[in-house]
Amino acid sequence: MLRERRILSSSKIDKHEKMLKHKLNVEPKVYYGKAARKEMGKYPTKNLKWKKANGFYNPPLNEVYIFKLLSVDSIIGILAHELRHVYQLEHKKKDFTFHYDWYGENNFDPFYLCRKTELDANEFAYQYCLENELKNNVTEHYLKKKNKWIKTREKHKRKNLHSCP
Repeated sequence: MLRERRILSSSKIDKHEKMLKHKLNVEPKVYYGKAARKEMGKYPTKNLKWKKANGFYNPPLNEVYIFKLLSVDSIIGILAHELRHVYQLEHKKKDFTFHYDWYGENNFDPFYLCRKTELDANEFAYQYCLENELKNNVTEHYLKKKNKWIKTREKHKRKNLHSCP
């Protein structure tokens, strides 16, 4: 709890939250750490996969939850990724598909790893981390996710599993 308070007291997080919201022209409510888990716990979702996530965007409420507070720079990377999802949905990005069963029993998205929405959010977070000189491990995280996305789509295409959305 003390570690969480110390990390969240960083003015760097506030600064980047404001910069990202301005850059993307979005205004969701953002919750961090314990407050994020408490808010997300209010909703009657039957699928608890969000508990393992770093962050989550809740479109019906226009809220972003950042669960993992590993470091200030990692929070900023997660925030960039999740706010990009807000942008995608609010600005109706062409050719993007979204999983809409937010609270339902069938909340697992089998296409999660190969959705263009995820590639775009990872690419945006990667570029944002680079531009703002965030720690290398944070920047590398998004580069790895981007590469994993590309490999997943290639594998699905090769094995003719499905047409990735």
